[in-house]
Amino acid sequence: MQMTVYNLKECVWRDWKQDELGTEQPASPHLIRLILLGRLLEDKSLLKDCRLNLEYPNVVHLSLRPADVAEDEVTSKSGKFPAFNTNANRTGERPSPGCRCVIL
Repeated sequence: MQMTVYNLKECVWRDWKQDELGTEQPASPHLIRLILLGRLLEDKSLLKDCRLNLEYPNVVHLSLRPADVAEDEVTSKSGKFPAFNTNANRTGERPSPGCRCVIL
């Protein structure tokens, strides 16, 4: 519980199993988003501060950012997350990666 959310992302990234999740390993842990109870977990937060329940399993949603969007986020000064293109299949553009659930 003393590790940061980013450390957890690194562990998930290092132990990524393509067959299990059905998705290729992202290029870096920065492309992983973890969501708990509808809240995006911030990289610098300690797990003990993330409202994890120690008595029961916790369902954490894992979502991947497209690499091109993540690069824009790192270089942007606003710090806001750009919206995903929800009409990607209709316009012929590449769809954004889907959500995965991980039980901790």
